[in-house]
Amino acid sequence: MKSELQRLCESRGVRIISTYGLLAPGKTRADLDDWQKRARPYRCVLRYKGHQMTVYFFMGPAWAEKPKQADVLACMISDAHALEGSFESWAQNLGYDTDSRKIERAYNECRKSGKKIRRLLGKDFDLFARAEH
Repeated sequence: MKSELQRLCESRGVRIISTYGLLAPGKTRADLDDWQKRARPYRCVLRYKGHQMTVYFFMGPAWAEKPKQADVLACMISDAHALEGSFESWAQNLGYDTDSRKIERAYNECRKSGKKIRRLLGKDFDLFARAEH
């Protein structure tokens, strides 16, 4: 059964091209954390209303299908919430140590991803953000 977000993606013309096995430029398996080493890596290109973005996306090893638009968007929209507050509040809300450089790097990556997805979706960001997945 399709989620509300997947149906919205299809009706609004969000397109995805997912290529299995590709890591971000300059990254090797040695750069991955333990979970990523067990997961399935994809390079996903999302297109919407003449805009596009590329994201490197990991799916757990149990998933046999390629990621769909809604899978990637749901994660990217979640990352965009890092734009709404400070590092300390973000880390505390997720139960992370606010004194960790590793967690601070994750926060900064979420902020970058959040800016990209907001640019891709533009004025429709809130519409997609409200859809359940």
